[in-house]
Amino acid sequence: WNSVLFHGDRFLDVRDLLFVGADLFVAAAYDAGHPNSWGVFRVDTTDPDNLVVHHELGPPNTAFHARSLAVDSSGGVYVAGVTTDWVQHGYSGSPRIYYRALAGTSWDQVDNDGLPNNADPGQPDNTLITVGVDADDLEAPLLTFGRRLYVLLEDEWDDIYEYPFQTTLQV
Repeated sequence: WNSVLFHGDRFLDVRDLLFVGADLFVAAAYDAGHPNSWGVFRVDTTDPDNLVVHHELGPPNTAFHARSLAVDSSGGVYVAGVTTDWVQHGYSGSPRIYYRALAGTSWDQVDNDGLPNNADPGQPDNTLITVGVDADDLEAPLLTFGRRLYVLLEDEWDDIYEYPFQTTLQV
């Protein structure tokens, strides 16, 4: 085993891992005790004896709890999570989704049109993302947030299903 430090810190609240080729993407939730160890890290695993860590999505962006990663057929990566503004919304914060193209290193925020401001009632651990294919063989990101399932069509999230109260999703 090789120890990997993230910004010189061994602490990282890892919520999801995703391999895309030789890159390992790590989604990490925000922790006030380790304010620089959140977001998305990319670990280049080409040389197992020399793992290189890149903090691709983190400070100075708005802190958020990165919870779930997904890859599309082009190799682009999505990350979904929630903001840390607990007091403002009273539940789990607002949804936050970013996308990174295969050859890129920058993450673009995906528009929240069609998504609620919070996961009322608070079920922030149900913030998960995947990429599916519809009946016309078109790819679309699917997002769970709170008790609802959304699909990104064009530039807006459509609410397509509501889960029973206190459903916990496992991936």
